[in-house]
Amino acid sequence: MNVIVAMSGGVDSSAAVMYLQDRGGYDLIGVTLNLYDSERIVEGCRSCCSADDAIAVAAVCARLGIRHYVYNFKNVFEREVIAKFRGGYVRGETPNPCVDCNNRIKFKYLFDRAESLGVECLATGHYARIEDDNGWKLKRAVTEDGSENPKDQSYVLYGIPKRLLPRILFPLGGKSKATVRADALSRGFENHNKPDSQDICFVPDGDYAEFIRQSPEFREQWGGFYDTDGNYFMPHTGFINYTVGQRRGLGSFGFPAYVVRKDAATGNVYVGADRELYGSACTVRDVNWLIGEGYNFNDGGSLGSVLDGELHCTAKTRYKARDTDCAVTVLSGSTLRVEFAAPVRALTPGQHIVFYDGDTVLGGGVIQV
Repeated sequence: MNVIVAMSGGVDSSAAVMYLQDRGGYDLIGVTLNLYDSERIVEGCRSCCSADDAIAVAAVCARLGIRHYVYNFKNVFEREVIAKFRGGYVRGETPNPCVDCNNRIKFKYLFDRAESLGVECLATGHYARIEDDNGWKLKRAVTEDGSENPKDQSYVLYGIPKRLLPRILFPLGGKSKATVRADALSRGFENHNKPDSQDICFVPDGDYAEFIRQSPEFREQWGGFYDTDGNYFMPHTGFINYTVGQRRGLGSFGFPAYVVRKDAATGNVYVGADRELYGSACTVRDVNWLIGEGYNFNDGGSLGSVLDGELHCTAKTRYKARDTDCAVTVLSGSTLRVEFAAPVRALTPGQHIVFYDGDTVLGGGVIQV
């Protein structure tokens, strides 16, 4: 079986090749995506997918004896991820470009390229599982003993097209990070102890506001700080400098203040106490379902029958958030209404919500509040 392995230069994607080789039966091809200019990199940053990473990947592929190619996806990355990131902040949202990169780059454009070359499957170093369990399903990662895996990345993968699930391989879905590093060390991989990426890859210094301002199309949105009753406090330093839930860098309001919401039409930023950050419901757009109408839920019913009424499941509203019980109803097309059993902190427009039934990923979408 011909398999393309997306390799970013880190230990996880290198280990993915190693584990697939150990299984046998695969003709493996390592592919590195050149997504942005390496001069954007700041010394000491921990990002990925630059041209410099291709050199490290080439060394790993040479050690493993597999072919290695570099695909130039700069233009599509600029259009599908960076432009969307900039536009989201200008609209008052807080986008997650890592989710968009997976949805639009790896599991769209890279998979299309692989299909055009006659490659059967795509593998990555994500910590998640895809299993044929009465139909193909995306599931949370586990460790070797089947327990919860703190590295689980199923949240950022909900956007995979359902039709592709049988053709994607996640070799790390049952491995702990410690095991992956130890196995890489035993094989002599120089990147066995490379730190995990911590930054947005194309904003490695973390100053996303300055990055957005560098766009020729950017126009600063000025406005002021208001409380949630509409009382004015003071001018702010630029609309894109703030995100829902933020506390640092706001100035003094006479009480511990957090950003509660933003209004792109006026450029105003509304602040309040921590208790004002909690919400009991939200709408969700651009929903992608990873299950079909024949899916049987733990509490009975299929997707089709449940969504004619109300779907009860759990949801994560951020990558590191805990699961929260919720009820989901369809408003129209790919738009949902979600009501939470307990208030959720800092529901943020532009962030992603992912629905689970136990370990199974049902689907997800983009939060609107």
